[in-house]
Amino acid sequence: NSPATLKSIFPTLITKIIEALASQDAGERQGAGDSLGGIVAKMGVSVLRDIVPLLQKGLTSDDEATRQGVCLGLREVMRSTSKKKIAEYVPDLIAAVRDALCDEAEDVRVAAGEAFQTLHIMVGQDAINQVVPALVNQLSMADKASAGDMKGDTKEEIIDSELVLGGIKQILKTHSRLVLPFLIPQLAKRPLSMFCAQALAALSADLGRSFFRYIQDVILAFIEAIESASVQGNGPRRSEFLGHAAELNAHLAQDGIIALIDTLCEMVNAPTEKSHVHDKLAAVELIGRFCKETKCDISDNIDSLLGAPMSLLTSKDPLTQKYAVTALKFVMADRHLPKSNAAENIPKLQQAIRDVTHAGNGERLFDDLPGFNVRGALRPFIPLLSEGLMKGNEITKMHAAQTMAVLVDFTKPTPLSMYVMLLMGPLIRMANEQFSDKVKLAILRALSLLLLKCGPRVKAFFSALQTTFRKALHHKSQSVRSETIKGLSNMMRHNPHVDNVISGLILQVSKEADVEIKTSMFDALSSVLNEKKVGKKASKTVVQKLINSTAALNDHKDADLRGSAGCALGTVLRYADTHDLQILISDHILDADDVPERHFALSAVRALADGSDEKTELDEKLLTFVSKLTKDENPIISVAAIHAARSILVSESSIEVEQGQTLFKRIADAVKTRTGKTRQAAIQALQAVGYLNSECDSFFGSGSSFASLLVAMEKGSPEVAYDVRVAMYMLFGYKTIGVKAAEKRVAAICKTIAAKSPSIAKSLASLAKKSVAKTTEVEFKGAVEELGLS
Repeated sequence: NSPATLKSIFPTLITKIIEALASQDAGERQGAGDSLGGIVAKMGVSVLRDIVPLLQKGLTSDDEATRQGVCLGLREVMRSTSKKKIAEYVPDLIAAVRDALCDEAEDVRVAAGEAFQTLHIMVGQDAINQVVPALVNQLSMADKASAGDMKGDTKEEIIDSELVLGGIKQILKTHSRLVLPFLIPQLAKRPLSMFCAQALAALSADLGRSFFRYIQDVILAFIEAIESASVQGNGPRRSEFLGHAAELNAHLAQDGIIALIDTLCEMVNAPTEKSHVHDKLAAVELIGRFCKETKCDISDNIDSLLGAPMSLLTSKDPLTQKYAVTALKFVMADRHLPKSNAAENIPKLQQAIRDVTHAGNGERLFDDLPGFNVRGALRPFIPLLSEGLMKGNEITKMHAAQTMAVLVDFTKPTPLSMYVMLLMGPLIRMANEQFSDKVKLAILRALSLLLLKCGPRVKAFFSALQTTFRKALHHKSQSVRSETIKGLSNMMRHNPHVDNVISGLILQVSKEADVEIKTSMFDALSSVLNEKKVGKKASKTVVQKLINSTAALNDHKDADLRGSAGCALGTVLRYADTHDLQILISDHILDADDVPERHFALSAVRALADGSDEKTELDEKLLTFVSKLTKDENPIISVAAIHAARSILVSESSIEVEQGQTLFKRIADAVKTRTGKTRQAAIQALQAVGYLNSECDSFFGSGSSFASLLVAMEKGSPEVAYDVRVAMYMLFGYKTIGVKAAEKRVAAICKTIAAKSPSIAKSLASLAKKSVAKTTEVEFKGAVEELGLS
């Protein structure tokens, strides 16, 4: 065909080709593309003067298929020529592609995206520079229009924002790295508008891997917007911003997750003065929404995701607690922390909890963690812990039981009660299995704490628990037996069947040959009967059985067993009436005449005094018996006597002032004259008296006891001088009654001493002012901990 003929039919031919390019038939589209490419190739660049205007005109057609075909035609034209030849027509091609990207039909926009990809291949960055800023500008104009900042004819120039976003999506699919530098600064501009928030959410699925560089700025803009809505009290607006942010986060590629998590966790963990509470709430809520909706693997970041919401459980604000608990529910989902990997995941949970419940030095920070008391707060943790306890290896079982114990320990009884059934079953079942000492100890500790806090709710398990504890008392480990005793004691506070349990223990004692286990059984009897409401329920028959059982061991060769039996006797004596008590004291205590019997008797006195009250009148002969034996040359006896005297002086029992002064002086004299265990017991006795009895100054008398302490400090080792100084700090009451009251107490003591020995009074006053009063909090707490009273 001649060029003249071709030119005459050219418009019709191009129209037919455009129609064919939009055909549903793949073969027809391929043929049309080849035809258009062949025309350009054969007729040269001059034909573009005719083709490009025809294609541009086709974009204005009302027919969607025609507009789609035009876009594909533009693509074929650019594919069929070189960059040099097409340079003259680039502005027209760019304009055509830019318009088509904002077409109302999605198929047209998709075709325009393909054309843009070819255009970018042809002209490089110019395609981005000429198309993307224009589209972004359209978004900016739409944003202003939505805010009511545009007037007049300008509004008519704005293209529908959804169409613009549709066009940007097409470009992002293949060129996100090049588009984002134009797009994100505009959309993430602060303060973030709702329009831009919606746009970011709409584009989120196509932002690509390169978006991770912008995540921090975008998320901070969202959090600022959420905070602003919160401060204004605009709940719906806050929820809308939050929803758009969550949608954006849910579509993040794996590369962007680290940046997102770091940003959110940093916001949650920031000091309050640097991060408003609304910022923290927004961040923790976004953490929860992200964990709920993301399909990405977040196992490498689970430590941070656990730690951030957990830190907010320390807050006393109910709303903060609620958001933190909700976030943890989604973080703890099985797809993020699978039960099947309990061995790895439980230690992570354990550490996250410890980070908020304890200081770096191990000091406990809370009696209970406020967030644990929120309804449902513990439920997300229990499936993982139960799985680890029931099916894990020994180490995993230990970690699971330890973590259960911590949850129980830091939760108040009322909210904890709703989890009793979920926790108690697995713990009892595992407690009866054969495991290492550490596993057994962890399980028993969790059981003991549950009984302590929720005893009445556990009554259904008492029979099973009684069997569990009875078996555990035979365990070879002293630590396991000690924890068993605590659990048994906690259970008995709520168990009405006192006689059955005590009779069972007495029977076990009578059959047990192992001395250490037998000792623990007597300790268990003492612990159970130490609770007054338990001891008062014991029948006289059972009490007499116990008295007979303990008395039979008053001269046993093993000191620990003998002392334990004596304590059990002293404990049960608390519940005897006055007449019977005097007879029993005479028969089992005052008649002791050798070392084993006296040791047994003094152990009984100590236990009796420990549980006495203001109604208890300790016999004068008993006090004389104790006082005399503090000077015994045998350290076993002198130490036991000092322990008994200490219990008497800190008890609520009724004794004469003179008797108390005599006991106090005997203890102080032991500090001066004795060595080793006796001296140490005497020093600790003085510390305990000062710490536990705020009215201990009634025992000071003439003050001669302090003269003995001054001598001990002067002649003793540095360690002795240190311990005595701390004892004086406690006796003077600097911590218990306050500094001013303590100074008055010191002045009164010195005044009394000065009547007989001015020099000693002066030395004591100087020591109190220059040394004793400067005892540090660390020194004081260390002494209290050493006494076992912390």
